[in-house]
Amino acid sequence: MSAAPPPSPASAPPPQPGIGFLAPLVLFTTVGPVAMQMFLPALPAIQKDFGVSAAEAQMTISLALLSFGISMLVYGPVSDRFGRRRPLQIGMFLYCAGCLFCTIASSLDMLIAGRVLAAIGGAGGMTLTRAMVRDTYPPSQVAPALSQLMIGQIVPPMLAPVLGGLIAVSFGWRAIFITQTVVAALALLLVLRLPETLKQRHIGASPLTLLTNYGTLLRHPRFNAFTLFNAIGIGGYFLCLAGAPLVLINTLHLSPAEYGLIFILVPGSFMLGNILTSRLARRFSPRVMVPLGSAFSIAGPLIGLTLVLTLPLSPWIVMIPAGLMTFGHGLSMSSAQAASMAARPALAGAAAGLGGFLQMAVGALVTQGFGLIHDGTAVPLLAAMAVASGTAFAVYVGCLALDRGRTEPPE
Repeated sequence: MSAAPPPSPASAPPPQPGIGFLAPLVLFTTVGPVAMQMFLPALPAIQKDFGVSAAEAQMTISLALLSFGISMLVYGPVSDRFGRRRPLQIGMFLYCAGCLFCTIASSLDMLIAGRVLAAIGGAGGMTLTRAMVRDTYPPSQVAPALSQLMIGQIVPPMLAPVLGGLIAVSFGWRAIFITQTVVAALALLLVLRLPETLKQRHIGASPLTLLTNYGTLLRHPRFNAFTLFNAIGIGGYFLCLAGAPLVLINTLHLSPAEYGLIFILVPGSFMLGNILTSRLARRFSPRVMVPLGSAFSIAGPLIGLTLVLTLPLSPWIVMIPAGLMTFGHGLSMSSAQAASMAARPALAGAAAGLGGFLQMAVGALVTQGFGLIHDGTAVPLLAAMAVASGTAFAVYVGCLALDRGRTEPPE
């Protein structure tokens, strides 16, 4: 009797949870954010080389962000139909091609096209890795695993602007995209060896079905509770990204280097919260972790607002409260992410994509809106951060109230 042929990579059993599984996912999920932030220090050089205005150069950011957010809507439900492996492979290929296109760009239009292509590809890593964790880990381990994934996501984007600046000064701005292309090629090689994690493919992927799936999720109070909590709450972080440089550099006259060092407190606090969550989430449900994290996220900006109204303005009066807010994000958001995907397990990929898109949409909205209320002081920044955190928790409580007594439809 002949031996059975070995299973193909696509049909191999899902990998066992562990660092060997999570480490490649960290790479896949960080390539998009790193590409988004690594080239920011080179924007003035790009503007000068192509002879364009600052507004035109900014299109390399805005159009990439828009493409990133929209693509997240597509990857999730497509992966529910076709599996995680193939869409992620396509995404990493597009990311690699986009980075290479940026390297050889001879005009701003070519650079924008490359940035958009890389953003479309990078969105696959951000979206599908979350769903792959949901596929692979038992329910009690999803939140801790997502927390560990988030820890790995924090450090590379945090260091990306520093690294990008050093590369641009030493070798020119194109060297940034050469570096990204090399990393993209490594990610592509790894993803080609990735086994499929989705055990059962659930839903068709026609445009009408995709819209129906999103409508199903948006009518689910528990999905809305955890997804909107994350989307609105992360608005506080985007507000900090937009407002802290205006306050610390323009008002307090810190140098960009000093600002960069102090700002590390904000993502560092988020990382600390996620480290604690990776342990606490094994014992406490998302309905415990979300209020716990919200207590810090709301209290931080309120404390800062009180201090800035009563004491002379200093960098620490702004950044320590911001760090408390992001520490709360670290405590709550990975648990909320796990709970949002568990609301409708058959639509876990669509849930991850929709959640990511909503976060990007809120981030774009609040960063644009902050420019309308900024008055040169720290008051609007801290007040807006407090409003974002408080609104996120209020929406969470309201949606859970609607979920009481709800009967789940069959999957």
